[in-house]
Amino acid sequence: MAYDNNQEESALPIGSDNSTDRKSSNLLPRYFRTPTNNKFLYSTLDQLLNPGTVQKISAFYGRKTAKAFVPNDSYIEEVSDDRQNYQLEPVVVRRDNLNNVVFYKDYVDYINQIKSLGGNVDNHSVLNAQEY
Repeated sequence: MAYDNNQEESALPIGSDNSTDRKSSNLLPRYFRTPTNNKFLYSTLDQLLNPGTVQKISAFYGRKTAKAFVPNDSYIEEVSDDRQNYQLEPVVVRRDNLNNVVFYKDYVDYINQIKSLGGNVDNHSVLNAQEY
């Protein structure tokens, strides 16, 4: 039958062979180990099950114009100028009764929303100027 294809038993989890990736499809019954399920599980759950790679970074996030700035300190660079200039700005967060985040907007989202609606975002001081 079709469900007998690719239905070999998984290896037993013994020994100290850490070279193989952990696969969540090994936890499924044999008849659920189809190529479609394997592909889906690899792209979702297997990314969470496998240990990540860690890189130690000795640098700071934040503004270089702060009072605590020391010229010899190293700072993490962001991917764009807007993210670099506004990385630690206030945000709007809305949560429901179960403390789940249902809405999140930061300053970069605010500027991108104005840009997508056709507004001019070249000068932020004119954009955010108020009468009072």
